[in-house]
Amino acid sequence: MDYSEACRRLQNHANLPNSGPEHESLGLALWRISRGEPPPPNLAALFDDVIECLEIVNVALNGRIPSETPNAMKKDQIDRWLCYSVSCLFDLFIEAVNSQKADGRRDVIFGMMRDLSIAWNCVLAGDIDRIATYLDIEQQKGGPKDGPR
Repeated sequence: MDYSEACRRLQNHANLPNSGPEHESLGLALWRISRGEPPPPNLAALFDDVIECLEIVNVALNGRIPSETPNAMKKDQIDRWLCYSVSCLFDLFIEAVNSQKADGRRDVIFGMMRDLSIAWNCVLAGDIDRIATYLDIEQQKGGPKDGPR
């Protein structure tokens, strides 16, 4: 997957119109959850795809090894549609979390939202080489244990 494909997939995950198949959209799944439907069986896989897309975006913006790339060589500008896609995902996560009772399902969705926040901050900071590994380390330090990772 390249940067443009990662951005397109993030647009689809944000449930933006004409961006891809509905069954591959985390945002649509979150929207349905917020309307009282049960989570789809592939919810964790959809979330993992979002993280994979952010891994590609991270390298495209911050270099092959972000922690070793000089700041002067990192991109200063971030595509508006990329930012909008991530922002829409946060909105959909908030709706889904708020629609749930305080139970295990809500904890899982909240854990995913927290991981998305951490992952996006990794992209913006530009100094984390592997976002998925960083998320695993954060969970070992005491983050939510019920998330998809």
